[in-house]
Amino acid sequence: MKNKYFAWLFVTLMILSLLVACGSSSTPEEAETPAETQAEEQPDASTEEEAAGDQFAGEELTMIYFDATYAKAAEEAIAEFEEKTGAKVTLVTAPYASLYEKEFTDLVTSGGAYDVMQVASQWDGQFAPYMASIEEYLANDPDTNINDFIPGVARVTGV
Repeated sequence: MKNKYFAWLFVTLMILSLLVACGSSSTPEEAETPAETQAEEQPDASTEEEAAGDQFAGEELTMIYFDATYAKAAEEAIAEFEEKTGAKVTLVTAPYASLYEKEFTDLVTSGGAYDVMQVASQWDGQFAPYMASIEEYLANDPDTNINDFIPGVARVTGV
């Protein structure tokens, strides 16, 4: 159960990171200066995020992604996720031509090699019986609101 929560936490962070990256539209003229950025920062060592920094210390999460844009985005989010959770993340990449075979074989054989998988939407029907629903996690996470996600992205990712 802890691994499923852990995986959900990582997936949420990944989606939020991608949305933030895609939503950034400031031009150099609009960008904040370092002084403005520092003025807005309010260091508080007792924040929940910092307190949760070691919540998953010693835990490991293995994920597999298509060796392209998605894997690069995941790779960029790993350091932040590890820092915030205390867990270690291993990213496995695969070319699209072998991604389905690696993932589906692991699911069918209950191999358990991957905690998080990037599943192409055309495979959803075959993969669904092996996947955990995120609805329970959404209901129990007051900081995550499904309405904050792009509706099309939320719909095709299995909500």
